[in-house]
This record gives sequence, structure tokens and C-alpha cells, in this order.
Amino acid sequence: MCSKLLLFFFLSVSLTIYGQNNRIWGLEYSAKGGFLLAHTPSMNHLPKQHVQAQEISFVHLPSGSKAWHSRLNFPLVGATLNSGNLGNDEVLGKSTGLYGFMKFRLDPGLHRHKFYFKFGVGGSYLSKIHSIENNPKNNAISSHWNYLLNTSLGYEYMFPGHMYIGAGFDFMHMSNAAFKAPNLGLNIPQIKINIGFLLHPKKLIISIIKQDTITSLDSDWHFLFQGMYSQKEISAYPGFKFPVFAGNVLVQHKLNSTLFYETGLDFMWNSSDLTLRQEKKIQDSLLLKVGGYFGVTLPLDRLQFNLGLGGYIYDPYTLNGIFYQRLGLRYFLLKPLFVSLTLKTHWFNADYAEFGIGVRL
Repeated sequence: MCSKLLLFFFLSVSLTIYGQNNRIWGLEYSAKGGFLLAHTPSMNHLPKQHVQAQEISFVHLPSGSKAWHSRLNFPLVGATLNSGNLGNDEVLGKSTGLYGFMKFRLDPGLHRHKFYFKFGVGGSYLSKIHSIENNPKNNAISSHWNYLLNTSLGYEYMFPGHMYIGAGFDFMHMSNAAFKAPNLGLNIPQIKINIGFLLHPKKLIISIIKQDTITSLDSDWHFLFQGMYSQKEISAYPGFKFPVFAGNVLVQHKLNSTLFYETGLDFMWNSSDLTLRQEKKIQDSLLLKVGGYFGVTLPLDRLQFNLGLGGYIYDPYTLNGIFYQRLGLRYFLLKPLFVSLTLKTHWFNADYAEFGIGVRL
């Protein structure tokens, strides 16, 4: 259920943002090849074959009706259907995924030559999962539905008319954010080639610039107050959901013409830490963890993408090292009020997914 909500949340936001008229639409096909990364020794038995995948993407170009369209040099946006193997057909099976994405140009001065960075989020369905009776070797994934994160860095050449070709490096991550254990996650680096067609290549962009109504990029200071909730499983207690409560207080300010930076304090109460008391001989009954956080935020009017690094200031359990990362989004229902969906990780391992509500003052 958690992964289905993740997929629905990301895709519905994508459709809300990009579902406007006056677009240049297109179609893109990609072929990928790579390998399953065994990011922990307990996964060394899983990679058995090369990973091969295919993608079909529906793409379009923003119309210019919002200030962020031109500020970000009109990034290509769309949705991708992904299908492929996972490096071990017998144990891991196949995957089918759907995700929304944005493709940012890194070279605004060049025309036919385009270097880009692509970022996408969505969900995937895996055909084979962990089972003590039927599939005990699969210690990486225990749920059919998982969230999916995709990033790419590449080059494309635009031919006169409507066609373009490209190649690049691609990285895909799949897991259920510890909603069900075991959940080591799957990390797949790949090389890809792609070909695309724009259906209306000669259509002019309508540059009717409107001020972003919610999160315009100004130089004012902002304060964010947020509460979050999650659930997670741990391998020692499969089937039992441990509640997690968290909150943060952040200060947000303009970093440059495109980004905000934000810094502040995180407060985390993870009930699964109760299981560690006897093992680590901790007498203190306090489950609270406190972290210092710094991140960057990309505002797209009502939507904000955020990425940041935190360090534990107080953590009596020290289970996952001193650093953690957050990747997610906030969507503003009203000018001060937003909802959020954030993945908290310790490098390649997902800790849990946070569902939050907060205000920005």
C-alpha cells in the first residue's frame, strides 16, 4: 500500500503541473544495459547476469506560461514506462515501472547539441519477492510494489526537423522504503541509448510569463514547520509495523536564480529502536534522535523538490552511522500549507518514507 501511494502521489503531481495546453509533444525510446550493484556483502550472491531494460517515454515542452519554465531553460518533462530484468531471473524476476521525470538542459547556449540531467520518480512492480518457503535467496526485496528513483546524465543531438538521438549514463533504485522487510533495495547502473521524435517541432513556444503564485523565487527568508509520520519493518520482526514520528524546523533562503537553500533541525522518534536496547545495553528510555540538516530546494510554483544531507547530533543507538539523506517533494495546497512525501536514507539503504504536513511562513 505504501508503494502504491508513493506512485499515485508522484504521478498525480506530475499530471497537475504539466497538464496544460500549448505544448510541443513527443515520443522517446531508450535501450539500457548494465548490472545489479551488490552494495552490501549479503547481496553478493544475487548478480548473475547483465541487466537489460527498455523504456518508452511520452515527453512535452513547457509552454512558457510560468516563470519557472524560462528560469529553468524549458526542461523537457513527461512520463516513462520501464520494463526489464534485474540481473537474476530465477531469484529477482522482472520489473515493470512507471515514473514521471524532468530533463534539464545543462548547456543553454547550444542548439543542436544538448547535455542534460534527468530526474524521475514513480513506482515499479517486481515479479519475484522474498519468501522464506519459496524464494529465500531474495534478501533484497519483499514487496511486489516498490518506489522507483531514476537519474540520468547524457548527451543528445537534435537533427533538423523533429528527430534526436542520444546516449548517457543511467542509475535506477528500487525499494519499498522499509515498509516491509527485508528491504536492502536494488541499485542498477546502466549505459543507455535513446531516440526521440517531437510531434510539433515548428510550433512556437507561447511565452506568457506569469509570476509563480505560491513559491516565487524571491530573496525573502522563510520558516518551515513540519510534522511527519511513517511505518517500517525490520528483519528481526517481519510482519510488524513500527510507527515513526518526525518533525523539523527549517529556515529557507534564496541560493541563486534557481534554488533555495534550507537548514535547520530534525527530530525523529523511531519505535523500532526499542529492539536495540538490550543488544546495545542502553538504559535510557528516550527514543528521540536529533539531527542537523542542510539541503537545496527547486521550486516549481506549487511544487518543491528537495534534497539534503543531515548529521545526527543526538543518537544513542548509532545504528546507521552519523549521516542521513532526504529526497522528496512538497506540494502547496494553499500558500502557507503544504503536504510532503520524503524518502529518508542512509546512503544506498532506505530508512523509511515520511508523509508530512506543514506550513511555510
